[in-house]
Amino acid sequence: MSYAFRGGSYVFTPEAGSLILAARALSRSWENPRFQRQAGFVLEDWEPFRAAMRDILQEAPRTREEISSALRDSATLGSLASAALGAGSDTLYKPLHWWGDISFGPKRGGQTTFQLRSGGPDLPEPLAVEDIDADAIGAGVVCDYLRSYAPATRENLRYWLTEGLSVPSRMVSRWLSMNMDKLIEVESAGSEAYVLREDLDAMREARSSVVVRLIPGFDPWVMGPGTADSRIVDPRHRAEVTKGSNLVLTGGRVVGTWRRRGGEVHVKHFAEERSLDGASLDHEVRRIHGPDQQVSNVSAQG
Repeated sequence: MSYAFRGGSYVFTPEAGSLILAARALSRSWENPRFQRQAGFVLEDWEPFRAAMRDILQEAPRTREEISSALRDSATLGSLASAALGAGSDTLYKPLHWWGDISFGPKRGGQTTFQLRSGGPDLPEPLAVEDIDADAIGAGVVCDYLRSYAPATRENLRYWLTEGLSVPSRMVSRWLSMNMDKLIEVESAGSEAYVLREDLDAMREARSSVVVRLIPGFDPWVMGPGTADSRIVDPRHRAEVTKGSNLVLTGGRVVGTWRRRGGEVHVKHFAEERSLDGASLDHEVRRIHGPDQQVSNVSAQG
């Protein structure tokens, strides 16, 4: 688990994480003076701090307080001791996640810990951002995104990579152009979109479904294309979706919100959206909340 999109923390597979974090590192945002002021460091501190963290975490995961204490005893990095402690310290640790040096470790006593990402005694050489093959990373993240979210528009990719990972938009455009031989251009809801050639046949055979899914707020199904994508979220309800409400999906589209209060599951159905299949909704409530859930208390509102 590492910091990634918009500064939040995410769980990845090693394969996906290596691409996403390398793409995030390409922004080089830690070189920005504003970023440095937020984190309480100067650029000259970074490589010594990076080496110190590898020493501090060599034996076991450490909490922010333990890291701060170790830095306080350092003859050269003592000034970072306060920056390494507290909620604001996230900014100091984020680039170490992007470089692949560290990840979140197991919580201890309710406190976050950080650990060396390799987790083993034979640690790899630290990543030099200058050595990242940007175009190889770009091919990986573009194709991974399309495998999950196609048909996807240029705006979808910009949202995912530029707004989410701070990849310069010109770089995203280049990555897309470089990989056109792997893509097919299609029309999706009146917009130009892209699909991987290898996925096109399966996508053509797909059929709309009446299956209802109850998902949490900020679920990847919606956050992947983004709440501004009107194919997924009606603009009239974007504010409600964006603030983190639990969502109701059918046919791949957000059609309402839901919440659980006591022994009841309440579903607010957006009146202008397709109707919900009652049997499927009943099954979904029982799937999530258990076979004994009293689904008779489900309410639908226009």
